[in-house]
Parts: sequence; structure tokens; C-alpha cells
Amino acid sequence: MNEFLDQIEIARYNESKKRYDGSFYIFIRATAKELDDKTLLKALNLGEFSFWSQENKPEKDNCGILITETEGWIHIIDNWSYSLWSKLRGLKGLEKLGAKFDVFYCMAPDLTEGVNFGYFKDGQLLRNYMVEHWVYPNMRVNVGNLPNEAQIFEKGDHFEGALRYAEENLGIKIYHDPKKARTYTAFEDLDFSFDEDEVF
Repeated sequence: MNEFLDQIEIARYNESKKRYDGSFYIFIRATAKELDDKTLLKALNLGEFSFWSQENKPEKDNCGILITETEGWIHIIDNWSYSLWSKLRGLKGLEKLGAKFDVFYCMAPDLTEGVNFGYFKDGQLLRNYMVEHWVYPNMRVNVGNLPNEAQIFEKGDHFEGALRYAEENLGIKIYHDPKKARTYTAFEDLDFSFDEDEVF
């Protein structure tokens, strides 16, 4: 990314993996023509986020998210402050997108080992697996099952396992071209708090 993006917290590009490393990924089976960035941000409860550029940037440090796409899937990548997840108000924030598009998501639990992941297909939530939630660490959710999902847990890093599963079973190509990634950030302080009953 351009050097001026160092002023905000975003997922960083991993040269060896050829992708951005973030805390939370959302993959939507759609093209940018079917789902433009403005519509997507509004659906993700990020309507106040704006495109970040050299000419259009906040006066102080803030958090940003990345949007890009590869081979029929839009990728949204959160920073390590979990800004996107917080603004989504948990899983409920994905239901609107999941009703219209196939959506796979996975998150690295904050300060814990494991993975949270799920899959909407044909308007239905087929899978929701949450080891621990970063705000409410004792919560555990295990709804549904996916074919071959045992491979997610075969190796130590289950978060990487979920990403491998998405590639090998759903056909999501998880590689990113930094020139095509768009950065969006809030130009004001945001309220990232939410109630416990909003999470699931």
C-alpha cells in the first residue's frame, strides 16, 4: 500500500502469502458490478466510512478496512482492532448480505486461539461456529456443519485452516493485488460498543 496509509491501522500485505493479513475476513460471492463499495459499506453498517486517498484523509489516526475482489468473490478485510466486526454488531450484521449472496466469514478470536467462521448459502445460514468472542470470552456457538470442515482443525492454526477451507472447498481465491485494494476509514470517532444480545 502507499506509505501514507501507515497513518491508519489496516490489514497489512503479507508478501510471502500474497494476501492481506487481517483479523476478520468476509467473502461475498458477487462482483463489484453486482455490489458496489458504497452499497456494501452501507450493508455492513459502515455508511460513514469514506474512501481513503492522498487527497482525502482524516486529520488524525484511525482504523480502516480493505475491499478487493478475486474471481467472482468480493473480499472485505478487517484491521486488528476488529472495527468491522464491532460495527456489524456481530453476526446480525451479515444477515442482510447473507439473504442475497453466498457469504463465508472467518475471524481470529482476540487474545485466544481458535477460529470463528460461518457460511450463508442460498439465503440460509448453514454454519456458525464461534469458539470465543472477544468481548464475551465464555460464549460458544456451534450451529450446523459443512462438508469436509474437519480439515479446518487438522493443523494447529485453525484460522489459517478456515482460509484454506474457503479456497479448497468454496473456490475462493485468497490472493490480493495491492493495486486493486481500496481502503475505507471513518473520518470521525465511532461508537464500537454493542449489547450482549446484539452479538448472535
